Amino acid sequence: MKSLFSLLILLQAASAYAESKIVVTPISQKIQLKATRTNANGPIEAQEDYILSAQRSLVTTEIITSVEYSCEDVDTNSDGRQGNWHGFYEAPQAKKADSLAKAIQGVGDRTAPHLVAYFMKGKPRSWSAFTKLIKTAAKDMTAKGIPSGWASQVIYTHKEENIRNLGYLSNAVDCRADVKTYKIENSEKLGEVNALVKLKARNISLLPGESENFEIQYDGKRVSVTASEGYNQVASRVAYSDYGNRYDTSASVELIGMSRKAVTPGNLIESNRSRIAADGTLVISHQGLSALAVNREFAAKCKAIVSASVIGTEGSFWNSKDRTLMSREIQLDLSAGQTVASFGNTGKSTKEDLSVSYDLRFAPGCPFYNSKPTLKSLIGD
Repeated sequence: MKSLFSLLILLQAASAYAESKIVVTPISQKIQLKATRTNANGPIEAQEDYILSAQRSLVTTEIITSVEYSCEDVDTNSDGRQGNWHGFYEAPQAKKADSLAKAIQGVGDRTAPHLVAYFMKGKPRSWSAFTKLIKTAAKDMTAKGIPSGWASQVIYTHKEENIRNLGYLSNAVDCRADVKTYKIENSEKLGEVNALVKLKARNISLLPGESENFEIQYDGKRVSVTASEGYNQVASRVAYSDYGNRYDTSASVELIGMSRKAVTPGNLIESNRSRIAADGTLVISHQGLSALAVNREFAAKCKAIVSASVIGTEGSFWNSKDRTLMSREIQLDLSAGQTVASFGNTGKSTKEDLSVSYDLRFAPGCPFYNSKPTLKSLIGD
């Protein structure tokens, strides 16, 4: 058995392979350009400076062959109790890091102090629990910018020594040894690369409450931008320049609204303000249109048409399936602030139930909305 272990260790050492490269993790900045009643009287213009910082890391990929035992985590006697932990759990706090460095092969004097708190939570009771603890500690240390290449040394390169010395493999059980190949990736933070981005947006056509979303990306060298284009077709231009060499990359990003999209309008009809008055007059309110009409182009070019039908319902006084009392349409003059459509008397009988259906649509030629209607149905007396 010992000769086989020695052969595996030699094979493991001969088969180790490592490749390193510098990787930059791209960073992005999300930007929302939103229209309000104060800025949406015409095409929106905006400009802002952003600093984007992308993380540079040294990524090392290792191909390691390591031994795997069929009895790992099977032998109940191999729970770490009989292992040589060099008095770690009995040592005073000041000596614990030194004890850990001696007990675990692959953990050096610089790494050991970071591991003390993890092992003080309790001794792992199996090899898998031990490796899980090591991986958790390595992940946490990587997040703090501390190199974590030591973890693969502990778990794979020095597995034979650690699994035996720490008490996770005894000679009491029959064990089969196999060789496994692992691909391990370790990352070490090297610092950041920074970009100054001067963003300018112009000719973005939005109505109050609407917004366009943009995202600037920086990959460590180049700057790019994407647009949601929910309401506008947007062209983007990126130009690089030198702003005093304070940044690794300096760029100007220009976003230009090329044309407005005619989208389907949302519900602009206010049901709580729409009613049949006591005198039988049908009033339909579109108070929300007044907020949109602050946009001069919208008020001038968009013709809102309100259609309404009033029908006596089956089982009512007329006992008719289709008694149309009124069917009309009214065009609202948005430039004059007209947002309420009054259809006059419906011809309602005092004992009659009515079904009122109505819709709002925009005439062709409105650059903001298409001609699809916003439908509503109102039942009322």
